[in-house]
Amino acid sequence: MYIFSTIASHKNKSKNMSQNNHFLSQTLDVVYKNLKLATIAVLVNIVILSLVLYGSLNNYNLEIWLVYALLISFARLLLQREYTKKKESLSLKQWENLFVIGVVLGGLIWAFVPLMLMDGLDVLHQAMLFFVIAGMSAGSIASLSSHYKSVSLFLVITLAPLALKLVSFNEEIYYYMALLVFLFLLMLLKIAKTFHQNQIGYIDSQRELKISNSHLKSLIENAPVGILSYDTNLVILEVNSEFSNILEAPLSYLIGLDINTIPDKRILPAFQVSLENMNGFYEGEYVTKLKSLQKWIRIHTTSTRDEEGIITGGLGIILDITDRIKIEKQFEYQAKYDALTNIPNRYTLMDRLKQEIIRFQRYEIIFAVIFIDLDHFKNINDSFGHSVGDALIIEVARRLSESVRDADVVARLGGDEFVLLLPDLSKDEKEAAMKAEMIIHKITRELEVPFLIQSHSFDVTASMGIALSQKKDLSPDDILKHADMAMYKAKKDGRNLNRFYENSMDIYIQQRVQIENDLKNALKHNEFELYFQPIVDVKSSKIVAAEALLRWTKDVSISPEIFIPIAEECGLILPIGAWVVENAIMEFKKWQNLGMGIEKIAINISIKQFIEPYFVESMKQLINKYEMNPRAIELELTESVFIKDFELSKAKMNNLRDLGVHLSIDDFGTGYSSLSYLKHLPFSTLKIDKSFTGDILIDEDDKKLVSTMIMIAKNLDLNIVAEGVEEFAQLNYLGENKADYYQGYFCSKPLKSSAFIDFFATYNAKNWA
Repeated sequence: MYIFSTIASHKNKSKNMSQNNHFLSQTLDVVYKNLKLATIAVLVNIVILSLVLYGSLNNYNLEIWLVYALLISFARLLLQREYTKKKESLSLKQWENLFVIGVVLGGLIWAFVPLMLMDGLDVLHQAMLFFVIAGMSAGSIASLSSHYKSVSLFLVITLAPLALKLVSFNEEIYYYMALLVFLFLLMLLKIAKTFHQNQIGYIDSQRELKISNSHLKSLIENAPVGILSYDTNLVILEVNSEFSNILEAPLSYLIGLDINTIPDKRILPAFQVSLENMNGFYEGEYVTKLKSLQKWIRIHTTSTRDEEGIITGGLGIILDITDRIKIEKQFEYQAKYDALTNIPNRYTLMDRLKQEIIRFQRYEIIFAVIFIDLDHFKNINDSFGHSVGDALIIEVARRLSESVRDADVVARLGGDEFVLLLPDLSKDEKEAAMKAEMIIHKITRELEVPFLIQSHSFDVTASMGIALSQKKDLSPDDILKHADMAMYKAKKDGRNLNRFYENSMDIYIQQRVQIENDLKNALKHNEFELYFQPIVDVKSSKIVAAEALLRWTKDVSISPEIFIPIAEECGLILPIGAWVVENAIMEFKKWQNLGMGIEKIAINISIKQFIEPYFVESMKQLINKYEMNPRAIELELTESVFIKDFELSKAKMNNLRDLGVHLSIDDFGTGYSSLSYLKHLPFSTLKIDKSFTGDILIDEDDKKLVSTMIMIAKNLDLNIVAEGVEEFAQLNYLGENKADYYQGYFCSKPLKSSAFIDFFATYNAKNWA
C-alpha cells in the first residue's frame, strides 16, 4: 500500500509541476511580450523628464540618473530580444529570475528620481515628477500584473522612496502627500492583484480551451464515424480520417470537394436541408465518386452558425453500415432460403401460400401445392453417408427448379421433402388438375435420369401428393397438410406415384398419428409380444432354429411393416429393440431348459440399435445374465448397417463374432452393392429375401438370381436361409440348388412361444419318425 501511495504521490507532484510550468511559461510569454512596449514608454518618459528638468537642478545628478536609466532600459530591451529568439536556451526559472532582476533595476530608475532629482525643484517641477512616477506606477499594472511578484516589487520600489522623500521635508503638507502616496501604493497593489488574478484566469481559461480544442480535435479525428464540415455552397471544409476511410479517398481530394458535383444525387437532399435550418438524414445505397464503390451509408446533418445565429454551413456525420446490411441480408436470406439447396424454405413457402390464398379468394384462380418425398432416401443416407445424401438433395432441387415455370415456387421443408407451389393454373378445377399433372409428369421424367453422385449412380423415385385450392376458408397449413396426406397415400399405394388429395385421406393421417402416440405407451403397458417362425433344415426337414418376430397386441391389424418404421422415425426403436433382444434370449433359454434341442434363435437388429456405442457391451451383459451360449444367438442385419460406415461396422461385427455370436445378412439383394462387402465381413448366414423366392416358379430371372445367390454363398462358406417359402415346388427348387435352410408358411406361420413349443414337438416327431 505504501508503494502504491508513493507512486500516486509522485504522479500528483508531476501533474502539479507540469501545470505550474505551463502557467509560468504563459506568464513569461505575456510579460516579455509587454516588456518591449513598456520599455519604450519608459524611454519616452526618461527623455521628456530629462528635457523638462535640465537646467532646473544639479545637472550632474540628472546626467548620472539619465545614463543609469538608459543603460537599464536598453539592457531590458536586449533581454526581451533574447527571450524571443532563444527561449529554449535557459530554463523558465532562469528567465523568470532575469526578468525580476530587470524589474527591480527598472523600478530603481524611478526610485532614484525623488532621491536624486527632487531637491531644489519648485512646486511645478515637483508636480511633474509626481505625475511621471504615478503614471509609470499605474502603467506597470497593465504590463506586469500577470507576474504578481514583479508588479509588487516595481510598485514598492517606485513609490516607497517617494513617500520617504516627502516625509523628509518635515512639513505638514508633505506628510499628507506621503500618506496619499502610501494609500496610492496600497490601491495599486490591490488593483495589481485583481489584474493578476484576471490574467491568471484568462491564461487558465486559454489553457483549458486549448486542451478542450485538442481533445475535441482528437475525438473528431479518432471518432469511429466519418465527420465533415461544409460551407453554404456545400463545399467541404474539413473531414476526419474515418470519413476518408469510408469513401476510400485521400484528404486532399475530399477537402474542397463540391458536394453538388457528386454523381450519386440520392444523398444531396440530406445536405441541402441542413442549410434550411433542418436536420438532414439519409440511409441507403451510395456509389462513391472517386472509385465508384458500392456502399450502404447512414448520414446525419445539421447546420452550423456564427455568433449572431446566422447559418454558416453544416456538419455531417456518416456511418458505413455496409457490413451490417450484408449481415442483415444474410440473416434475411437464411431465414427465407434453405441453407443446403439455396431454394426457398418453409417460411418463404408459407408467405407465398398466404398471398396465393388471398388471390384465390378474390379472383377464384386455382393454385396447386405438390408435396414431394423421395422414396427410400433414408437408405441412401444411411448406406452412403450424409455427404452423398446432401449432394443428391442439391441435385434434386436443381432438377425440380428446372422443371417448373418461372412463377412457380420450389421449396425444401427439410430432409428429402420438397413442396411445389403452382399459382395461376385456371378457374376451372379440371383444367387446373390437368396442368398440375403435366408439371408432375415433367418432374417424373427429370427424376428418371440416374443421379451420378461421388462415383455412385442412383435411380431415384418420388411419391407426390397434390392439393388444389378448392375452399376459400383454407389456411396455408391446411392446404400443405392436404398435400402431405396425398403424398402419404402415394407412398402407401406403392411409392413412385402421385395422388390428389381426397377428404378420406384425413383418416389415414389421423391413424398414423394415433399409432405414434400409442407406441409411446406400448412398452409401459406390456402391449408387445414375440412370435417365432421356424427355420427348417432343407435336407432333414427338421426345425433347427427360430426367428423372433415382434407383434403389437393392442391392435393385431397393425402389422410390423406399419408400426416398426413409425417407431424408427419417432425414436422408440431403441427401447423396443432392446426389449425384443432380451425377451427373445429369455424365451430361447426356456426352450433349452425344456430340452427342445433348438440350435439357434435369430433376432432382427435395427440399424439404430447397431450403431449405438454400447451395443456390443449390452449383448455381452445379456449373455452373462441368462448364461447363454453365444453361438446360439444369430443377429440379423440389413445391408444399410455396414454400408454407412464400413470400417466401424466391421470392427463392431468382429467384436460380436469374438463373443461367439453369429451374424446373418437379412433381405439380401434388396440393398446396395452388398456383393463387394460379403467377403470382408464375418457373416455366417445369408438370408434370401422373400421377394426373390416368391416368384421362382414363374419368373426365370428370379430363378437365376436365387441360384446365383446360393452359389456365391457356398463359395464364401455361408449358410443359406430362404425366406417366404409357401409351396413344395419352391422348397424342391431350393433343395436342388443346395440351399441349407428355409422358413415360410409351407412349414408354419409365426407362432406364440407356447404354440411354438407344441408345434415343434409335433413337427419334429413327425419328421423323425
